Amino acid sequence: MKIVDYIFAARPLLLLPVWSIYLVTRYYLADSAKYGLEVTDISMLAALTFMAAGSYYINQIADLESDILNNKLGFLQKDLVTRRGLIRGFFALSALSMIIVVVRFSAWDLLIVEQLFILGVVYSLRPFRAKDRPIGGFLVNAYGYGFLIPLTVHYWMFHIKYVHVTDLRLPAYFFCTVGAIYLLTTISDRPGDLKTGKRTAGVLLPQPLVLLFALILLSLSAWLAYNGGFDYLLYISIAACGPVIGAFFVKSEIAVLIATKLPILLLTIQAGYYYHEYLWFIVAVVISTRLYYKYRFGITYPRLT
Repeated sequence: MKIVDYIFAARPLLLLPVWSIYLVTRYYLADSAKYGLEVTDISMLAALTFMAAGSYYINQIADLESDILNNKLGFLQKDLVTRRGLIRGFFALSALSMIIVVVRFSAWDLLIVEQLFILGVVYSLRPFRAKDRPIGGFLVNAYGYGFLIPLTVHYWMFHIKYVHVTDLRLPAYFFCTVGAIYLLTTISDRPGDLKTGKRTAGVLLPQPLVLLFALILLSLSAWLAYNGGFDYLLYISIAACGPVIGAFFVKSEIAVLIATKLPILLLTIQAGYYYHEYLWFIVAVVISTRLYYKYRFGITYPRLT
């Protein structure tokens, strides 16, 4: 059961943006449905998954105090995992990720994955702790998850499928959308972050201003999608703007929560529509996660609100 605990301590549902961003980028670069998923895709997805899961391990150690105040689920709090185990898992998964990239991909892809490793350290560990700072936290999330992950698809497909890597509108699009989502999460986390002395955007800025910045980023992403001919991504950006605008007028945590989760949900649906095997995989992840959390924590997770 300990192995299972460490698997779910990697927070599989938080990996949805990693998988969905990769697959949607893959679809657009592969000339729609011309190419199906290949072993190369599974290898890169595995490398990205291991690297992201490792960063979530150390993030839980760094965020232990604020997670308690924010009523977030706690593997460490319930002694399901240990600090030493999470640290070892971080280094083991990071090393495995880099080994996969060294064996199967180019030096450029390795450089990207190495950046993800550095960003994971900078985000959570002292003396950097970018997660506690407004600009640092934003850049690590927007650049790491939004820009670098689609860039891995650009580079391996450049070498295998001979697509061009000069058009960076998709990485720019996801930089904006991930950045907007990150800003919205700082609003929800404000109570605990304030008590623990964090200086995130949600703590330092009034909520309307954070919402405005998120709305600007989503509007810019809509323009990038329109300019690049990414129709469904345009619809996602437009749809995501609605709840953000609503959060200006409805002073409710639910409004902010919907604004935060809607883009991820729509992007996952898009990726599942393009690649049906991914949709079934997500269903399996959701069902197994609900069973696990019901057994270990006695709660229903995930849920819509």
